[in-house]
Amino acid sequence: MKKILTVLLAACLIVSCAGCSSKPNPVTGYKKGDVVLGQYKGLSYTRLSEEVTDEDIENKIQYDLENHSTQTEVTDRAVQNGDWVNIDFVGKVDGVVFENGSAEDYDIEIGAGRMIPGFEEGIIGIAIGETKTINVTFPEEYPNNPDLASKPATFDITVNSIKVTVLPELTEEFVKETLGYDSIDVYRSTVRSNLEESARQNAESQKFTDIRDAALNNATFKKDLTEDITKTKTAMINNYNSMFSQMYGIDAATYYNYVYGMSAEQFDSYMESQAKPETQYYYLLSAVVEAEKITPTDAEIEEYTNTLLSDYNVSSVEELYYNIQASTGIDGETMVKEQAKLNKANDLIMDSAVENK
Repeated sequence: MKKILTVLLAACLIVSCAGCSSKPNPVTGYKKGDVVLGQYKGLSYTRLSEEVTDEDIENKIQYDLENHSTQTEVTDRAVQNGDWVNIDFVGKVDGVVFENGSAEDYDIEIGAGRMIPGFEEGIIGIAIGETKTINVTFPEEYPNNPDLASKPATFDITVNSIKVTVLPELTEEFVKETLGYDSIDVYRSTVRSNLEESARQNAESQKFTDIRDAALNNATFKKDLTEDITKTKTAMINNYNSMFSQMYGIDAATYYNYVYGMSAEQFDSYMESQAKPETQYYYLLSAVVEAEKITPTDAEIEEYTNTLLSDYNVSSVEELYYNIQASTGIDGETMVKEQAKLNKANDLIMDSAVENK
């Protein structure tokens, strides 16, 4: 649990202290009286199941096989459910072509449910080179073009090609040459171990969230944290933008739209929902440090410092302190010591929690 908080706090070094005076806590901005604590020790939580079933293992193996699938072109039949098809289409409402309703050489997976209701189903049965007009109705809520919501439409669809997805067989050769395992048995064992570790981490993460939220619900916040929450949200989005840009060449909003179907407004609301409790918890931990008179030992500060060296990928304490000072304008050693106090406050809350049986 300490690792979870360490990463969260380390990520917010850049924003937590911007513009702070000498009186507030140099990490969180907290001042005495900002938070009235309720119960924060002995909180109850229900732990997520960490069981990994044979079905879970088979699902992961199926996922790996699908990731190494290939596509084979089919020429002797019409479109079936599950096919990948390349099409040209022209959309019309009241007989008039509407904007952004037409495309050429468009690839679509039949049955994936990525198009409006009735569109993919209407392609089934069309042969290569054949053109067919299908009738559909736009959903009641259609954010891509609200003017089309609930309207009936037609699409003239021409099928250019059909492909089927072919999965590799789970053989000793495939496991060794493609997946890099010595045998199928070793592969299955590794899948189980990885799933068990993932389940354990998920349970720990949910435990942290549930206990944190319970402590926040029991507290009263006297200070308006709107500005602080906005700073945290901005920093989180910037961090995500940097990560997704390096991985996929897109920003965070685009990634969440593609993977989760979030609109720009939904993405902003989601990030707000993440930033608010995170910001509040820093304030609550500062109040716990004050109430419990928490002071970390030199060994605890050293342990935390070593964790930050790894997280920030720097080779020396001096370099770490320099980076913190450059980012926040606050002495790096002071920052690390204050965060070590917050870690101890978090440990106190988490270690005192009681699991529901």
